[in-house]
Amino acid sequence: MSASGTTPRQKEEPEVISTGQTIENPVTGERITFHKTSRDTGGEYVLIEAAVAPGGGVASHVHPYQTEEFQILAGSVEFRQDGDKVVVHEG
Repeated sequence: MSASGTTPRQKEEPEVISTGQTIENPVTGERITFHKTSRDTGGEYVLIEAAVAPGGGVASHVHPYQTEEFQILAGSVEFRQDGDKVVVHEG
């Protein structure tokens, strides 16, 4: 116990993603499967497969030090690039 009479909180260990692990966002239904993690590639890249429901997606964001590449396996995805809407189809 600490001087205040409370038990100090244990620091939680961060969860580490493993190859083959799938996580799902219960709000958006987005499902991500990790095929290669940075641990597998020596920090060079992460390879994921993301399933996104029609009309769903990820909030706008940037990666200041990484390049993000996509391969559309089915359907189409709408992106914003430099403020312009770009629709990319499978292939």
